[in-house]
Amino acid sequence: MGTTHNKAIIYDDTCPMCNIYTKAFVQYGFLKSENRLSFTKIDENIALKLDLHRSKHEIPLIDQDTGEVLYGVDSLVFLLSQKMPWIGKVMKWQFLYFLVKQFYALVSYNRRTIALSAPKPTTFDCTPDVNIPYRTAFFVISWLFSFLILYKINAPTNFNIPIIVLGVFGVHFLVMAFLKRRFEYWGQIATLMFIFSLLMLPSIFFDNFIFQMSNFGVAFLVTVWQYWRRMALLNKFSFIG
Repeated sequence: MGTTHNKAIIYDDTCPMCNIYTKAFVQYGFLKSENRLSFTKIDENIALKLDLHRSKHEIPLIDQDTGEVLYGVDSLVFLLSQKMPWIGKVMKWQFLYFLVKQFYALVSYNRRTIALSAPKPTTFDCTPDVNIPYRTAFFVISWLFSFLILYKINAPTNFNIPIIVLGVFGVHFLVMAFLKRRFEYWGQIATLMFIFSLLMLPSIFFDNFIFQMSNFGVAFLVTVWQYWRRMALLNKFSFIG
């Protein structure tokens, strides 16, 4: 596809993660600011050149002269290779390419769950499909990460409170998911577990009860705040994926 002179990336502006990393492409010179286009503002001529269903799950990079489109990992590798040619070379390794594709899909299919935000009015809804294998993988990875972090904290200090809190949140969401029959709650369990455990990470390196209790207090408050924010959005906008 040549250089990035007339390449435009089309991003999901309802997704905070998509906003951040596409801004970074502009900030660090991988892309012109005018070539960062949101799905809520693209014109019909560009939309007609895209595979819109695929674009929900793999961010498109379109050549506005030729109409050629790269999707997902290929579009990101193309952009990054403009300043870091080694990325394009290592991504020719099929096994590495496969792993990166799987990680990309895991994040993409779960992005609206990980970074839950209010939807914007738009003619094209780029909400990703509910993909049960990738949602389940995200759930399992979050559980494993949370268990390993909190077990590492608990093992040397017998600091049981984080494990108990995590268990309470997990049971609560499982009950909510069952009663309301909404698969989205499973994703929220995974995200909140991940947030809580990530915030508790410093306690692994500071084996001090006072520090750990302070760390726990911050992690608990942030997680509770995220809980209420996410529940309000789920109930208000009736997310189904």
